[in-house]
Amino acid sequence: MSLSIGERILVPAIGVSVFAALSGGFMFAVGGATARIRRIWIASVFFMLCFGYSVFWQDKLAGFTGWQSTYSAVIAISFGLALLLHGFLTRRALRKESVGNTV
Repeated sequence: MSLSIGERILVPAIGVSVFAALSGGFMFAVGGATARIRRIWIASVFFMLCFGYSVFWQDKLAGFTGWQSTYSAVIAISFGLALLLHGFLTRRALRKESVGNTV
């Protein structure tokens, strides 16, 4: 049974929205919303978004590339991109701090 376009688009978005609301809400509720934790939260939401869409679109990805495990490669690439995003956000935050300290 094939999934409809609405299911392929809405279900991962709703799942990631619930994940972001619960994890971010808990983070802010316990007072752990430091800059470092917020950067990790953004990267994890990005990874979950890529993960959700790659799982729901795995049959289309396999048909497009001809490789049955394409979604696994997409998940691995999205994990690497999430790490790069975290590194970029960390570097940007450190630059802002260093500029702020020199003034």
